[in-house]
Amino acid sequence: MAYHVHAQVYQHKRTPDKSIEAGGGSSQFGTMFYGGFVKYFNTNPLKKQWANYKSKSGQYPCVKKNIWIEIPRRSYIKISAFYEQGNGKSLRYTSSGLDAAFFYSLLKIGKSLYINAKGGLTVSMDELKNSVLNVNDQGVPVQSTFNEMKYGVLGGGEAEWILSRQITFIAGWDQRFLVDNKKIWGDTRWYGYAGLRFNLK
Repeated sequence: MAYHVHAQVYQHKRTPDKSIEAGGGSSQFGTMFYGGFVKYFNTNPLKKQWANYKSKSGQYPCVKKNIWIEIPRRSYIKISAFYEQGNGKSLRYTSSGLDAAFFYSLLKIGKSLYINAKGGLTVSMDELKNSVLNVNDQGVPVQSTFNEMKYGVLGGGEAEWILSRQITFIAGWDQRFLVDNKKIWGDTRWYGYAGLRFNLK
């Protein structure tokens, strides 16, 4: 005689509300480092699931399987500061700035991997060093430095791989379109990066 027992199984689906993040990566002409603060929205509450346990006769499924790929209701914002340095077009440069970006989760793969779309605003101070060789009043060659404040928009994607309740691995890429009033260092730039996110609660 077969029998089965229904039992409630609770899975904690809540995303942490706030996190901090640090990482680095490659830019179009050099390397970059960043640190940021993350605030989550549309987090899912505790989700109640029913599990069916079976007897030895095997007439009932042991446990209901989760969907492997699903569309989550989840989004977050990230405010980050970055520093970039490198060489491009025979120019040595540094760039420091701030990004404000919104992320929306497109897919959840398995139990721990999220794929997110990214869009936002960026502002930076570019400094070109040793870029132009001039001659002063005494006829001595001197090297000039140019600074320019730039601003624009960014778009791309970011993946989150949840390692534990406190730590998440981050990898992403974005393309930036900037206003370049002085026309001395271009109006596009891209970044590829990876880092760790630490949950505050």
